[in-house]
Amino acid sequence: MDRKADVAAPPKGPLADYRAEGEGWALVTVALIGIALPLALAPFVFGATLPLLGTLLAITALSALANLFYMGQLCAQSSPPVGSDPAHVALRRAAERAARVVGVSEKDYRLWIHPDTTRASAFTMGLHRPWPVFVTQECLTRLGKDEDALTAILAHEFSHIRYRHTVVTLFLAAPALGAPWAWLTLPARAALAGAAQLQEVTADRGACLCSGPEAFIRALLTLAGAPLEREAFPALLARWREEERRLGGRLWRWLGAKHPPMAQRFETLSAYVWGAEYAARVGAPRAHQDRAYLEGMGLGRAPTRSR
Repeated sequence: MDRKADVAAPPKGPLADYRAEGEGWALVTVALIGIALPLALAPFVFGATLPLLGTLLAITALSALANLFYMGQLCAQSSPPVGSDPAHVALRRAAERAARVVGVSEKDYRLWIHPDTTRASAFTMGLHRPWPVFVTQECLTRLGKDEDALTAILAHEFSHIRYRHTVVTLFLAAPALGAPWAWLTLPARAALAGAAQLQEVTADRGACLCSGPEAFIRALLTLAGAPLEREAFPALLARWREEERRLGGRLWRWLGAKHPPMAQRFETLSAYVWGAEYAARVGAPRAHQDRAYLEGMGLGRAPTRSR
């Protein structure tokens, strides 16, 4: 996959609101199904609301404690990117660039390198600032020499921090999945999956606005262990589309997946880059370059999805 110098600098930041359309309503839906509806029905089922409310609060508190405990374990296993190691220097530079564009401050996050050499991933979690951002050693090994791709990955995680996704998701997911009636569990899980995937769309937008679609797609393919050659991408996209069409893939998508399926993820990102909002944010020269790149990858203005 050829790299080209940007004809226009990325936005100097911080970016205006770039949340995915419908993200707020999806979260409201989760709250209505998983929290408001059980509380409204509680007087008819239990004779009172307070016992159920206490149960939901207890579930939420236990989930928050478990989250903090797991985060503490990960921090204890990890180390900050200090010193003159080239990969560590690149990570710090990428973080500064991503934070400036996305609109988070140095006080909002703390970088950690997790020693995992089997999984290439980056993620954030937690309930308060500074939110830890974990980058596995395998991720740093694969992207350490590609600072644009590394910046895109960090911009994705910083977008989760900007919009407090980890906090909102935990305080909605815990009581929703603890719904007292089995018939509420399925719609609550589906609503949660839909909301989580829209949060990922928002984070993908942040990565793309910061580093451009070429760097972000290169990062995703590298972390997935997929070939980077442009000629191989159409076949790869077709295979992902086929997997998405299968019944198992659809169940995975709606009932348990945090991230959208890969084909849908690329096509949603492409549709955003082709839209007027993207050009208004990054400027016409860079938008023209980014769209030309997507067209060369087979992600044109209106990508077709074979059914």
